[in-house]
Amino acid sequence: MPTRTGYRQFRGTLAAILSCWGLHAAVGLRVEKSQTGVTIETTYYVAVLAKEKGMTFQSLTDRRTRRTMRVQYSGLTVAEERERPTWTNAAFGQPKRHLEARATPDFELTGGPNTATLVSTWSNAAVDVRKALTFTAGSAVIDMTCTVKVKRALEDLSYTLDVNDTVLSRVGRFYPGAERYTARMPVEAVYARAPTYSYCTDGKAGVGLLASGRDDIETVAHMTYTPSLRRTHLAAYTRPLRWDTTPHEVKLNVGIIVGLPADDVAALHRARNPALPAVQVTKFNVTHLIQRTDEEGQATVELTNHTPAAQPVTLGARITGGITATRGLKTRAYQIPANSSLQVPLTWPNEQEYGFELLVDVHSADGTLLDSAREYFAVADHFVKVAQTTVWNAGWMRYDWLTPAMVRKAKESYVGIIEYYCWAPDQVFDLTPDTETWEPHTESQGAYRTELSRTFLRGVVDSAHANGMRVLAMDTGFASLPGALDHPKRVKYTRDGQIYLYNGNIHNGKRFNAVGAYVHEPELTKAWAEEMCASVDMFGWDGVRFDWNFIPVAPQDPLHMAGKDKEENIYARANRQAWYTWDGRSAHDLFPNPDQTGAELCRIYRQTVAEKYPDFIYNVNYSVNHGLFDKYPEYSAVNTKDSGILMESLLNTYSTYPTWQAWAKVLTDALSVIRPQGAQPFVGWMRGYAPGGIAHRNMQYIMMASGFRWYGSYGARHSLDDTYKRFRHATRFAEFFYDPDFNRIKAPETRVEVTGGGSDRVLWRPFVFERTRTKHRELLVHLLNLPQDDHIIMHHDTPAAKQDLVVTAKWESTSLPTSCWLLTPDPHPQATRLTWARKPDGTVAIRIPELVSLGSVVLVGEGGQ
Repeated sequence: MPTRTGYRQFRGTLAAILSCWGLHAAVGLRVEKSQTGVTIETTYYVAVLAKEKGMTFQSLTDRRTRRTMRVQYSGLTVAEERERPTWTNAAFGQPKRHLEARATPDFELTGGPNTATLVSTWSNAAVDVRKALTFTAGSAVIDMTCTVKVKRALEDLSYTLDVNDTVLSRVGRFYPGAERYTARMPVEAVYARAPTYSYCTDGKAGVGLLASGRDDIETVAHMTYTPSLRRTHLAAYTRPLRWDTTPHEVKLNVGIIVGLPADDVAALHRARNPALPAVQVTKFNVTHLIQRTDEEGQATVELTNHTPAAQPVTLGARITGGITATRGLKTRAYQIPANSSLQVPLTWPNEQEYGFELLVDVHSADGTLLDSAREYFAVADHFVKVAQTTVWNAGWMRYDWLTPAMVRKAKESYVGIIEYYCWAPDQVFDLTPDTETWEPHTESQGAYRTELSRTFLRGVVDSAHANGMRVLAMDTGFASLPGALDHPKRVKYTRDGQIYLYNGNIHNGKRFNAVGAYVHEPELTKAWAEEMCASVDMFGWDGVRFDWNFIPVAPQDPLHMAGKDKEENIYARANRQAWYTWDGRSAHDLFPNPDQTGAELCRIYRQTVAEKYPDFIYNVNYSVNHGLFDKYPEYSAVNTKDSGILMESLLNTYSTYPTWQAWAKVLTDALSVIRPQGAQPFVGWMRGYAPGGIAHRNMQYIMMASGFRWYGSYGARHSLDDTYKRFRHATRFAEFFYDPDFNRIKAPETRVEVTGGGSDRVLWRPFVFERTRTKHRELLVHLLNLPQDDHIIMHHDTPAAKQDLVVTAKWESTSLPTSCWLLTPDPHPQATRLTWARKPDGTVAIRIPELVSLGSVVLVGEGGQ
C-alpha cells in the first residue's frame, strides 16, 4: 500500500528512493510511493512517474475533470550529429538518438510542505544530464529545468510529452489559436518560436508546454497523431547544436501545464514573460502563396493585446517588389480589448509579376513601434516561374484528415507546387475513375497496394487552390496490366507476341505490371489528351508531370534514354531494339524519324488540352545533360517549351557531383540549354543531406543561383530543417533567380572578377548573368560563401563572413550604371545598396562590406536593347 510521511531530504538511486521514501501528506501537496514508481498530487493534477521509464511520466490526471491521460512518452531526446567529419562518397543516414525513458538515472529528492523537487542524473557517451522536476502546491505547472553537458556533437535536444487520450485526440484544440492540427510524425508538427506555449484542451481536461525563450529552448511544437493512435504530441526543441564546440553546456527550462482553462494558460504565459510587447502580431497569413496577375491580394493579421487594458493601435502595411519598389497600404486605427486578439484583413491590387514582401507594423497611440512582421508571396500566371515543388503519393497521402496539415506545411515552407504521384487506376486509359474509390496504379509500377477516393483527391486540389498553390497530376505514360488486357491493340509487344512488360510486382498472388502503351498515332495521342481534359474536369488539376516521352523508339523512362553514354547504359540499348504493334509491325519500320514523330505527337497532346485548358502546365522528366537536345532536337524544343524540366540525373551530390563546383557546373550547363526555351528547371528528388546543415543550406543556395528549383522534402517552419528560409528568399527575389530573360555568361572571367579577403572561398563563376531590355540593362552575379572543404556531403563549420570583397565588372554600355544592390537571405530577404565606382579602364568596382552566406549583386543601368 502507498505510504505518506513528512518533510525529509535524501539521496540515492531509484531503489534507495523507493525503499527509503518518507514524505507525509501536507496541505496542497502529497507524495506517494509504490513498487512501480512515485505519485505526486497537487490541487490541479496527479502525476505518476514510472520506475520502468526512468522515472519519467506514466500518466497525468487533470483533477478538475478527474480524467487521466496516459503518457506514451516523456523526457529528453538526444539526437547525435549524423554528418560525418569527412567526405565518404555516401549519403548521410539517420542520427543516433538517446531517450531518457531508456536511461537508468540516479536521483536526489528535496521536499517541503509546498514543494517537491526530483533531480535525476544520467550519462552516456554523448551527454551528462541533470534534470529537476519541481512540483508546487497550488500551481498547475510542473517546472522542468535541465542542464546537459554535451560531450559529442549533437543535432539538437528536445523535451517531449506525448499523451494518449481519446477525447483530446478527437476534439482537442491547441492554444493559442484554438486550432486542430493532425499529422503523421513530429517533423510535420506546428513549431512556434519561444517565448511561447502550446496547450491542448477539449474545454475540460488539458495539457501543454510553456517556454520562456530565456535559455536554449528555441521552439515549441504540437500536433495530434494519426486518429487511430489517439495521441497528442508536445515538444520543446533547442536551437541547432551541431556547430557548438564540445564539450559545452545546454540549458532547458520548460513548464509542463496540467488542468487549466485555456484563458488561464494565456494569462500564465503573459505573467511569465513580462517583456512581451503590449500588442503583438501573433499570426500573419497571406491568403494565396502564388497569386494571379488579375486577382486581388488578400492577407489576415492577428493582433494580440497582452495587457489588462484596451489598447488603441495603428496598423500600417507596405508591399515591396522588384528590388526596392515599395507601395504603402492605408494605415488604419484599431481598439483591441484587454487580453484579446483581433483579426484584421488586408487587400491590395497586384501590379506586376514575381516576388513580394508584405510588411506590417503596429504602433501605439503615441507612435511607439510595438511589433512588426513580414510575409512573402509571388505573382505569376505561369506558376512554374516562381514555385518550388514537392511530391505526395498514394502510399501515405490518402487521408482527408491529413490534407489540412500537409497543405499548411507546404505553404509555410513556400512550396507552391504539389505533384500527386501515381494516383490513377490506369495512367493512359483511365484518368477518370467511375467509382468513388479505386486502387491506383502505384509508383514504381506496382510497388504497393493502396486505395484512393475522388472526394479525397478533389479535397487536396481545392485546399491547395484555397492557399494559392497548384497541383500537378503525375503521369508515367504506362498502362496497367488490366488496362493493357482491356485495350490489346493499344499496347506494345515483343517480337514473339508477348505484352511488353516494363516492371511489376506480385501482391497476395495477384500480378501488377506496367505495360508499354501504344499512343504513337495522332488519334491515339488525341484520345489520351482528351482523357486528361476529362480528368481536369473531375479533379481540377493545374497541369501534369510526365515521367514519359513521346519518342516512339526510345526507352520510356526518360532517365534511360539514349545519350552520350548509351554504349555503357544497358537501358539505352532499348533504342536499338524494336517493339511491335499488336499485329506484328516493327516500331523501327513504322517510325523512321522518331524525333519528328515525337515532336508531332507532343504538339497534338498539348494543342488538344490547350483548346479547353489554355493555362495547363507541363512538368517533364528530361535528361538535358545527356545529349538529348543533340539526338532529338525537334522533340526537345517542343517538349521543353515553357515547361518545368525535372532533371533527376543531376541529384547525386554525394557521389556523382560531390563538390560545390561540380554540381554548380552541371546545373548551370543544363540551364544554358533549356532557358532559351523558356523552360524552368527542377532538380531532385533531393536526398542524402542532414536537415539544416551547411551542406543542405548551400545545396539549396546553389540550386537557386543556378536557376533551378528544389524537388524534394522540406521541414516545418522553425524546425531543424530550415528550408523555409531559402524558399522564402527564392520567393521574394524569384525574378533574379528564375526570370528566363537573364542569360548566363559562359565566359565569366571576361566580364567579372572577384577579389578581396577570402575571395578564393567564394563560388561565383557559374553564376554570372545579364538581362537586357529596352533601355535597361542588369548584370547579376550570385556569390556563395563556401566552407573550407569542397565536398558537399560532410560536416562543415559555418564559414566566417567574408569581409570587404570587391566585384569588378565590365559594364558593356556607354551609359553609367544607375544603382547597385546586394540581395541577401538573412535574417530575412533584403536588398542593400552598394557603393561602386567607375575605373579608368571602364570597369565598375563594387564593394561588398560583408558576405555571410549567399549574396546576389545586381548592377542596374541604362543601355539595353
